[in-house]
Amino acid sequence: MTTVAAAPAGETSPSPADGSFEVSTTLAAAPAAVFAAFEEPELRRRWFRQPGDRSRQTYRLDFRVGGGETATTVFAPLDREEHVEYASSFIDLVAGERLVLSYSVRLDGVLRWAALRTVALSPVDDGTATRVDWSEQYRFFARSENPAHDIAHLHGSTRLQLNALAGVLANG
Repeated sequence: MTTVAAAPAGETSPSPADGSFEVSTTLAAAPAAVFAAFEEPELRRRWFRQPGDRSRQTYRLDFRVGGGETATTVFAPLDREEHVEYASSFIDLVAGERLVLSYSVRLDGVLRWAALRTVALSPVDDGTATRVDWSEQYRFFARSENPAHDIAHLHGSTRLQLNALAGVLANG
């Protein structure tokens, strides 16, 4: 369970933390296949996973500039239910080349963080593989008791997504 340091009514919240990071990897699939794994809901759901019982999750993908993706889940990591909401908006989409989106995450209705994400896709190995350059600029608004954990969670979840994406592409 993560305890969020939200301020009581009338008080200012703890200072936000902002930063950025980049992750690069090479995937054994052509850029068009990697882009399709973001674009096609059935593929996306195989690697964009949420914790908790699937029967308590919602998911929607409107993959177009101005569209977005929403996902909600309820889970109980330590005997207390947590409600997680993810919402994104697509800013720029170039098939086989680039995705730019903004997103936010709320925990129990409290805005935890928001970010701008750019995913650049470049063909390598004569187009049979793709270099993925994932960059993210984030700002935490409500921090947990251990702010270093917040940033580690963000980095770790990105790596988990990229590992899951590689698995989906490898297994069709």
